[in-house]
This record gives sequence, structure tokens and C-alpha cells, in this order.
Amino acid sequence: MNNPLVSIIRKVLSYFQAVKLRAILSRFESVATSEEERTLIRYIGSRQFENAVGLYALHLENMDISTVNKFLHEPGIKRIIKSAKARYREFFIALHKENDRKNATRFFYEKNNERVFSIRRALLKKINNISEDPARSFFESRLHEWQVLFPDIDIPFTGKKELMEQFDDSMVSTDERLFQAINNLAPQYFFRKLLLPNMMSLLLIKEIIQKHFENQKLQVLDFGCGCGDHGLYCALQGHDVSVCDVEGLMLNSVIKRFEMRNIQGEFICSTPEIPIPHCEGIFDLIIAREVLEHVRYPVRLLEQLDAVGTKDSCVVLGSFPFRPAVAVGDHLIEAISEREQLLNWIASHWKPIRFSNEGYVFCKR
Repeated sequence: MNNPLVSIIRKVLSYFQAVKLRAILSRFESVATSEEERTLIRYIGSRQFENAVGLYALHLENMDISTVNKFLHEPGIKRIIKSAKARYREFFIALHKENDRKNATRFFYEKNNERVFSIRRALLKKINNISEDPARSFFESRLHEWQVLFPDIDIPFTGKKELMEQFDDSMVSTDERLFQAINNLAPQYFFRKLLLPNMMSLLLIKEIIQKHFENQKLQVLDFGCGCGDHGLYCALQGHDVSVCDVEGLMLNSVIKRFEMRNIQGEFICSTPEIPIPHCEGIFDLIIAREVLEHVRYPVRLLEQLDAVGTKDSCVVLGSFPFRPAVAVGDHLIEAISEREQLLNWIASHWKPIRFSNEGYVFCKR
């Protein structure tokens, strides 16, 4: 079977099979020799098998999200993945029970385990044999970036649920308080995102650029950019990128990520009143994943996303409003309560291109 995903999945499974229950709580830098490998180790520690496969699939020229998802959902492959996850359930339980949260995803394999090192060498050989691709530099020095962005900050690894629990009602009662709370949590948010980039989401972006736009050079807007991964990835592919978020530590940190890599970009400060100023009819690809639930006027935001796109533009949204959401943390009740209005607006203005767990893609009607 010539499908390159077969060898990728075999190698990822080999990593699962090499995990040792007691080989945890030591810095992965000790043995991992590439950022790709460190990321793969962390994916396995978080049971993100699909993202682990996506890590390598992103490098393959003709590999996109549809191909990867179809392959991962074949009955035989699903059984293999299920078996691998079940086999190491005890390991994951032990990992997440550790009191030392800072090191909860920082583990490595026993140095005297030759099998582990042979697997590592095989993976590195696989990576090194791939022709030079701008996507590779997406992984260069991600943790070094975090250390530069937030020097002298020693924080624990914080999962999404734990981040949400750090918000209370008073923090989200006004925009000023909400933005301050987000600023305060920026180091934890960036640490989690730089440790575990969403590879399947990037594969979706890659597919849109290849299939819908036929690899043309695009004007890309990464709205509500978070840590800036989507915009950064598109910029590395040679597209003109604008990133947009509220003014503060989050956006400033994204600007520094671009500067550290000597990548050009436009950086736009968003406000609740004017989410995307002075940009009408400009963008070919608009990425606004997991954003609508975080704003007080989500219908107004959809209208502006529509206005800033060209007549042939694509918009990528996250799971809300297509799946229900709960008003918890920085998921605002004002947004959650407008779910039906949002669905109606989208149905009347945009035509669906693709629905998946990684994003919901639309073009203008």
C-alpha cells in the first residue's frame, strides 16, 4: 500500500507503544532533538493522536484534511488507534494525576531504552527526507519564543478547562474587565498553544488554499488570532497576512512572533464597536475560528467579516454556533443567547463549502 499515511501512522503508533509509565516528569528537551519530535511527544501525552498524524501530514505536498480524516476513520485504522489509546490509559491517568502541573506534559523516554531511540531516529530520518517546505519553519523554536515573550514567568501547564475556570462573572461583566482578564492569562494561553498547535486545523487551511484558491497568493485575515498560528502558517506559505485582535498582551505577543521570524504582516487592533477597521473588500481568506462565542455582538461581527471579504472570499469559523456552547469562562452569554440569529444570518448570506471538526468553511452567496 503506497499511501504515505500508512508509514506515518505506524511511526506514531510506535511512539505510543514505546511509552513507559514511569518515564515522566523530566524535561523533554533532554532527549528530543527537534521541535517536531517534542510536539509529537506532547500530543501523545495529551492523547491527541489525530494531531500527531497531522504533524507529519502537513509536510506532504498532496496531503490535506479530507484525505487524513478519511484515512483515520477507516474501520481498521480506527481499531488500531482505539487499541493504542486504551493500552496506555493507565499512563495518561498517571500523567494527569501528578501534582507538578508544570511538568505534566514534560516527560521523556528512558535513556537506556534502545527501542525508543531507534524509533526517534526513524522519525527524524522521515522528517529530514522531506523536501524543504516552509511549513517546517513553523516549528522552529516555539518554546524559545514563549520564553522570549514571557521572560522570568514560571507557570504550570494549563488545560483549556482550567483556563476557563479562572474567569468569574465579575471578569466578564464589562469589556474592560474582560480584556484585562485575557491579558492576565496570556502567558498560560500561549504556553498551551505553543506546546500543542492544532495541526488538523492547519491542514484544513492548507486544503482551502490548495483546492478552493488553487494555490494563488492570497490576502489572509486571521481574526481573533489568539497566538497567531494560522496567520503565521499562511505567511510562511507566502501569503499576505493581517492579524487582528484586541489591543493588549495577546496581540503584542503575536507581533513579536512575526518579528522574531522576520516575517512581514499587518497588525490590526480590534474594538467591540469596530471589530475590523478600514478593510472593506480586501481579504480572500478570513479565518475566525472559535471567535463568535467570545464577543458581545456576534451578528455585527459576522456582518463585518462579510464586508471585509472579496466577492470570492472564504470564511472559516469554529464550532459555535453550529454546535451548542455554554456561557462559561470567556464564552459570553450575549453571544451564546444569539445562536439562532447567527445560524439564520449565516444561512441567508453564505454558502457552505465544508463542515468538519476542524472548521466550518463558507463562501458568499
